[in-house]
Amino acid sequence: MTPSLLGVNRRVIGLFLVVLLLGAGAGYAWGAARPDEGPSRFSDAAPLPAESPSVPVEPERPYAEDIDLAALQTDLEYARETIGAAPFQYSFRRPKGWSATDAGSGERKFRPPGGMEGGYGMRVKIVNARLTPEDMVEEKLGGLEATEDDVEVVGRSSDYLAVTYRSAENRLRYNTFRWFTDPGGIAATFETSVYGRERDVAGLRDLLDTVAASVERVTTS
Repeated sequence: MTPSLLGVNRRVIGLFLVVLLLGAGAGYAWGAARPDEGPSRFSDAAPLPAESPSVPVEPERPYAEDIDLAALQTDLEYARETIGAAPFQYSFRRPKGWSATDAGSGERKFRPPGGMEGGYGMRVKIVNARLTPEDMVEEKLGGLEATEDDVEVVGRSSDYLAVTYRSAENRLRYNTFRWFTDPGGIAATFETSVYGRERDVAGLRDLLDTVAASVERVTTS
């Protein structure tokens, strides 16, 4: 029986559509694999935002307010003081009128009148760890990162370290350290540090510079 023209047309049209779809698929596959502008690159993997996370995300904690104490000034008066005993005795300048407290062998802390926790102050210490100032910087930073929260380095050199951190009272604190060697030596023998609040930064910088410029090893003739 001779097939009808309508049946032939339907078969031709169906075959044409199949060929057209296969050709389009092959062309898409080739186009997707073709590096138009160099090698293919993948975007960095990143976690998708959770619609309903099973573990609550703790928001960043704000800092607690600083204690109500006037900012450290830059026009302090100084007095000369010594620490240690010969042959390991050192002389330095410290703010006049500040109270001194021995914090251990060869270590002393100074606070202004009416000073309290959360305020500002300074500390000096004789060092006998036989480490270079650069090693002391590394050791101090490692110790702070192990014991304090949110430690951030804001200044650093081979003999200097300045950091901020979150105190146990949830306050923003500033602490700066400086190490010294004896003339001709390579090991750190003396350390001084200052600490306080953000409002004290200018005064702390002036205090550290003044003390650092005054440190001397006491020698007997």
